[in-house]
Amino acid sequence: MDTNFCTLEKNDDGERGIRAKRELYPGDRCIMESSLVWALASEHRKSRCHYCCCLREENTTIECARCGSLFCDERCAHLARHNEECSILASLGDDCSETVFAVARLCYTNSAKDLEGRGIHFKTHDNSLSAETRSQYDDMANGLSKLLQSLGYGHVTADQVFYWTVALSTNAIALVDHEPSPDNNNMNFLDKNGQLNGVVLGLALCTNLAMLNHSCDPSAAVSLDLRCGCAPILSCRTIKPLQYGQQLTLSYLPFAGLASTKRINILKNTYYFHCQCPLCINQQ
Repeated sequence: MDTNFCTLEKNDDGERGIRAKRELYPGDRCIMESSLVWALASEHRKSRCHYCCCLREENTTIECARCGSLFCDERCAHLARHNEECSILASLGDDCSETVFAVARLCYTNSAKDLEGRGIHFKTHDNSLSAETRSQYDDMANGLSKLLQSLGYGHVTADQVFYWTVALSTNAIALVDHEPSPDNNNMNFLDKNGQLNGVVLGLALCTNLAMLNHSCDPSAAVSLDLRCGCAPILSCRTIKPLQYGQQLTLSYLPFAGLASTKRINILKNTYYFHCQCPLCINQQ
């Protein structure tokens, strides 16, 4: 996070947010970071590199004969630790969700344990889970932990898988490959009408970006920098002017144009809060 542009704050209730530290203009990049973990959605795993997420041409890629994962080259396969991941991917199957695979990645690599040791924790709202959702997460945690243990990762526990499943479901950022717009001055995540554009490739979990709060009329958006052989880089840029002390916000919803009641219900059922942003208040 560029501390010249913004700062993280916490209130007495433990609520967190990121505010402008100076006057900001559309296109200012306030946060740029690599993700702690990322994963492609199943529909993109046969067309994009499993490591750097770049779109691959048929004759310029290598494909794992066992699990079908694509890579730009041997370097990307090595960086993805595919010699370890292959058995996990083959066991999970082609239809495995990006959340499940991201949790598996966090747990089998010991990244989850490392983050816990460094005191990095994410808000989970696990007390707000419905009985049905909690049961589904419990089943997934038990199944995934047993699978990883059977593959030699005995350190993985069901409690650990449960925590990271809930953490990802409420803190992950969508990996969006935005259509290029060179005339828009670093604002390639907006179309000519100022609306967010692009294709959702999967998800990523980032330490700083997870601290951004939601607004249905956001002041910032996240763009994705993809380069062959490099982990995806996510950047948060302002999309409207901000004064000192104003909060940087993202839209947690990937689709624009939803009615306010529908937005509020989705946010309440997925992220466990009742949206009180100015747009929702004005439309009620």
